[in-house]
Amino acid sequence: MTLRQLRRVTFASHALVTFAVGSLALMGLGPLWSLAAVTPLLALAPAIYRLRLAALRLSTILLVPYLTIAIMEIVANAQLRNWAGVLMFGLLVELGLLITLIRVVQRYPVGQDTADEGDG
Repeated sequence: MTLRQLRRVTFASHALVTFAVGSLALMGLGPLWSLAAVTPLLALAPAIYRLRLAALRLSTILLVPYLTIAIMEIVANAQLRNWAGVLMFGLLVELGLLITLIRVVQRYPVGQDTADEGDG
């Protein structure tokens, strides 16, 4: 997988997690809280797409409270259990993708041609 493909998959995962967080908050709390819940995720989206290393690291830290809330909703709220499970799965996938992307960007700084060459 090339760096470009990994970036696209990570950004798509981030978009889906942002949608899932907004949907879960909208069902449980209302539109204002839904907007407040997705604002940090929306603020980091451009920096993730531009592969800013500090933003990638911040994103992994930012996902932990959302993961904690998803786990709590799975245990405590039977009505939102399915959505919280989808959110938790999406968060774990995005966390893995972000960690992989951080490792690749550290190894091959953006702008070098070797980062876009892959074996498949």
